[in-house]
Parts: sequence; C-alpha cells; structure tokens
Amino acid sequence: LKDTAEDMFREVINSSIKELVKSIEGRNEQVYSQQLLKQNWLQFEQVSDTSAYIKTVSQIIQARTIAVKSAINPTYANFFTNKMVGAMSEQFLKQIYRIKRVNETSSHQFQLDLEELKNTLLCLPSLQQNGQTVGKPSDTYITYVNE
Repeated sequence: LKDTAEDMFREVINSSIKELVKSIEGRNEQVYSQQLLKQNWLQFEQVSDTSAYIKTVSQIIQARTIAVKSAINPTYANFFTNKMVGAMSEQFLKQIYRIKRVNETSSHQFQLDLEELKNTLLCLPSLQQNGQTVGKPSDTYITYVNE
C-alpha cells in the first residue's frame, strides 16, 4: 500500500510539472505566432544580438520559472528545469521549421536566437527570486542544455 501511495504521489508531481511546462509553452506559442511567424524571413536583412521574440520568450521562461521554483520543493524544481530544457528547445525548433523560406541572414539570426535561448535555459537552475543567478548549474545540466 505504501509503494502504491508513493507511486501515485510521483505521478501527481510528474503530471503537475508537465502541465506547468505546457502552460509556459502556451504563452510562448502566442509570442512565436505573433512575432516570429509574421516576420518575412526571406527578406530579412539586419542581424541583431537577439530578436524581439526571443527576448520575450526568455522573459516568460524566467518569470514563470521563478514563480514555480518558489512554490515547489527544490528536488522537483530540478525536475522542472530539466523538463523545461526539452520542451523549450523542441518548441523553438518546431517554430523555425514552420518558416518555409529563409535567407542566409535570417539563418544567422536564428543561430543567435538559439544561443540566447540556451543561455536562458542554462541560468534556470541558479535563478533566484530576485531574478539574479547564484552559482552555476551542474555539469550534467550544462551538457544536457548543450546537446
């Protein structure tokens, strides 16, 4: 009976974390739809450090991560940040694939935007309530983000 209760508890935690990640994906989906997909990437001419859409996506990820981490046990916060890496990376790539035609300049911009997304994801484990980062993530987490 004890094992069954523990398994059920883990399932509830896993489902809850997956739903939290999905809610962030939903917010980001709006940004991608309104900003990334409406841009004419075939005519794109000016590369910048970071696109406006990825800045907004990064802000959403950081704000929601701070809120979630403040409400859950640190053990589950690690699980949450790991789930975020997989989900946010996959979502970004799916959005890029939806763009049918790009030029060389826009491809370079996407590389810069991907780097910004990676940097955002790398800071999640050490992100504090005040928005500052303290310490550095584990080598395992860094490797996972960089894959």
